[in-house]
Amino acid sequence: MDPAAFQAAVRGGRRTSRDIYLWVLGNVAAQRGNRKPRYGEKTPYYAVFVDRIAEMFPRARFIQLYRDPRDVVASYLEQYWAHGATALRVSNYLLHVFRRVEQAAERLGPERFYTVKYEDLVDRPESELRRLCAFLGEDYDPAMLQFALREDAGYLGVEETWKGLTRQELTRTRVGRYRDRLTPRQVWTVERKLDSMLTRIGYPPSPPAPVPLHWHGLLWAERVYRRALRTLGVRRDLLDEQTVLSRHRALVAAREKRPATGGSG
Repeated sequence: MDPAAFQAAVRGGRRTSRDIYLWVLGNVAAQRGNRKPRYGEKTPYYAVFVDRIAEMFPRARFIQLYRDPRDVVASYLEQYWAHGATALRVSNYLLHVFRRVEQAAERLGPERFYTVKYEDLVDRPESELRRLCAFLGEDYDPAMLQFALREDAGYLGVEETWKGLTRQELTRTRVGRYRDRLTPRQVWTVERKLDSMLTRIGYPPSPPAPVPLHWHGLLWAERVYRRALRTLGVRRDLLDEQTVLSRHRALVAAREKRPATGGSG
């Protein structure tokens, strides 16, 4: 964005969260020559702010894309920005999100809230997208399934590790990958914490099997540790924003140091 233009917009009266947000999106769209009448944004953390967003944007519609929580945990544990992530900690966060989402879906109703199961989307992409378009009141276009061919990545370089796959074709290789990515104890921890949720959203847990006694002890010890941190008022967000910003600055600095190409020298 142009800093001067943003300052002028704020000084000109755009002060509310809604006004600033719409100005930012409109400014970016204008720079790209985009005049489409609808904005869309994918930000998973919005799941816990649905009520606030629904209040700010009364005509907004919400789409929940969910997948096997065990695969989600496996993905989180691989991200450099997941500060102090453990199977239990990510499971606690997922349980919090799903509870908030269920409450929001009940309040908003099917006219404004829609759910898509990731595994169904990769198995039947066209039929799932047609259903989604009907919910949004948009026409389906086959180009929607050619997203991997887009010229604009749609994300910053610092986000490559967790968004880079959006430039590839749909595949089932990410389904059930937790079996190779998580240890047996991690899988047990996730299933123990999310047992009822797994069943409710259609992901059967592993067959019952005896587990080592020390697994129970380690789980208990981590729970006590997390509870102690909360009691002491120690807050540690799962998303380490400072780490993300540091990597972003490093990428920008590296880009600025690259030698210019072309010209007469």
